[in-house]
Amino acid sequence: MKRILTISSVILVALVFSTAISAQTRNKKKRVAEMFDEFGSLRYCDATAHLDNFAIQILSPTSQTGYVVVYGAPGEEPGSGSFIAQRLKNYLVNSRGIEEEKVALVYAGRNDDPKDVRVQLWIGPNGAPAPEPKKFNANPASFKGIYEESEGDDEITNYTYEGDGEGETLFPGVWLANFLDVTRSQPGSLIYIVGYNGASSVPGAWRRMAEGQAEIFKKSGIDANRFKIIYGGEEEKPKVRIWIEPATEPAPVKDAGLEPSLKLAVQLGDFGDLDLGEKAFERKVFNRLVETLRAFPTLRACLIVRVEQPSPKEDEAEEFPPVQQLDAEGNPLEYPNPDPEPANLLKLVESWKSELAKQNIREDRLVILFSKALPDYSASVETWLVPIGQPLPDPEKILKEAEEKVEGLQVKSSKP
Repeated sequence: MKRILTISSVILVALVFSTAISAQTRNKKKRVAEMFDEFGSLRYCDATAHLDNFAIQILSPTSQTGYVVVYGAPGEEPGSGSFIAQRLKNYLVNSRGIEEEKVALVYAGRNDDPKDVRVQLWIGPNGAPAPEPKKFNANPASFKGIYEESEGDDEITNYTYEGDGEGETLFPGVWLANFLDVTRSQPGSLIYIVGYNGASSVPGAWRRMAEGQAEIFKKSGIDANRFKIIYGGEEEKPKVRIWIEPATEPAPVKDAGLEPSLKLAVQLGDFGDLDLGEKAFERKVFNRLVETLRAFPTLRACLIVRVEQPSPKEDEAEEFPPVQQLDAEGNPLEYPNPDPEPANLLKLVESWKSELAKQNIREDRLVILFSKALPDYSASVETWLVPIGQPLPDPEKILKEAEEKVEGLQVKSSKP
């Protein structure tokens, strides 16, 4: 009987000891941070959705710490891994009310994708060690080939970009920061910027798109001698492809030679009277017209001036004086940059005609037509480029097609 009790005691002690070790093991596991989420650079709404879910987990329970681990380009400049990590923390602290000390940042080194960042969100109990970053076998010095392919944009826009490059995104400058990291890691390589016209591109679009990209690189500190601009030919849509290749190897794309002559009329743009009332934008439109006519002597310009027609309802409507906006103290608000007055389009096109003559562009290379404004649009000027010998655009046909389209949409929306 005594021996049985002794064995029972040993078993009991062993069970207690085993339970204690198991509890210690569980407690030790709880002291380690675990990954909650992982993603690359995203649009603003998508990125904040990930961060909002992360914030909820940090706040409940309150004894947890969040770790923002970012893999990306080295350095502190916009778009680098450290820069993006701080951006994400700022959102969590300023927009979601997380205490600053509850969000720790970890720059984990370069990402395995040389064009993007990788974000990992980790959660651990307070006092737990920071997560151990994974080391990717990233070697930007060995990259070669197409770095980027994107659809080109040759539109004339009426805005001036100002600010710090952040805008409505949590990932500003990521692409450029990674590109600079690759090119700095291999100073003996060349950058080929290959432009392609689309099927309906304005002549010279490929060059303007390629040179615009090169200008961004120059402002970022890349030596202009490293750029090679190539005309790649024509594809369905305008594109720009960027290659990085060793200087000792031949160009990756053969130059397509001279840009073929335009066969049919193409629209350069459609510009409202309010936009053209802004002098800087009006000059941008006119200069594009001059540059294209100079570069392509077989083209002529056609300007369609569309005059806004007042509707009967507007004539009968009672006019009210403008409401004066007041500040919190009741004082009239003053706006430093009021909207410009709409341009007088008749005078404007006549001034363009005179300027073109001074630029040694013959009078017969400019045709001015008049028509009514398109539905739901104010007065505007359509600028077209037409090969000599080809028919001019028909303003009334364009108007009729626009009216039929509006009527079709109204009929469709009225159906239950």
